[in-house]
Amino acid sequence: MATKKFDEEEFDAFLSMLPETWQGVKLRHALDVRHESFACDAFVSLMRKHNAAIVCAHSAKYPMLADQTADFAYARLMQSREEIATGYSEAEIDDWAETARSWRDGKQPDGLSYASAAKPKLTAGRDAYVFFISGAKVRAPAAAEAMIARLD
Repeated sequence: MATKKFDEEEFDAFLSMLPETWQGVKLRHALDVRHESFACDAFVSLMRKHNAAIVCAHSAKYPMLADQTADFAYARLMQSREEIATGYSEAEIDDWAETARSWRDGKQPDGLSYASAAKPKLTAGRDAYVFFISGAKVRAPAAAEAMIARLD
């Protein structure tokens, strides 16, 4: 189990040190936090202040924080199952594809776990990064292909 707990002052200092660019390339930052202490308004507000994304983790081990805090969305789908050819069921992939569309369109979809009741100011046309990782890793390529087919 993850042991790093949320410390607002420490994380504000850390986020303040992250560069906005590197050799002329605009950088984006996403944090994959794994302790339940991050499920609070203060963390969500801090991430919005720094335009850093909270990784939305679909995991049996770690808390899901689907709050949108940046000008892009980032998800790690970590519950692939070996017995399903695509790792996730057809219905689950449909649901995640709809979630990705919602994020792209500047919305926070219902049915996910949010740490803050404060609604973000989002715009349409956002990038949404969705990765199939962990779980039955051998199924990740098929899961990604199934997702792409639904989004085309």
